[in-house]
Amino acid sequence: MSLSLQGCHRLRGRRAGSSLYLDVHIVVDPFSSVSAAHGVGENVRHQIHKSHPEVSEVFIHIDPAYFQFSPSTMDQLGLEGCKAHSSNICVDDLDIDAVVYNTLSTKFPEKMGVERITHHLLHGKILLEVEVSMSPDTSIR
Repeated sequence: MSLSLQGCHRLRGRRAGSSLYLDVHIVVDPFSSVSAAHGVGENVRHQIHKSHPEVSEVFIHIDPAYFQFSPSTMDQLGLEGCKAHSSNICVDDLDIDAVVYNTLSTKFPEKMGVERITHHLLHGKILLEVEVSMSPDTSIR
């Protein structure tokens, strides 16, 4: 998977003595892995140091690209999830996983197995990415 920088915002610079410090918020795909997003951040940091050697330190903040999913699009897809609390914890992840596992095992008992469930928080709503495995001769309609 190729992950790229989708934008940046909230660029802030400050001096402390002879040192120059930068804070940069970068925007990446909200479905990217933490390690992939970190790699993009490290590349941005490297490019800034390379083109501006006078910068002592670059602090990279990684933000998901929420603009890919407007609230109306999420509602149209039926992704109504619950609103996040101030702690960003809405429901127990184990409860969500149990519901997904139980639903799929009831509807498709011998056709597919759940390999991974990834939770995404977009616009205060939970979006689940469910990876399943199935035999090659299974038909999907």
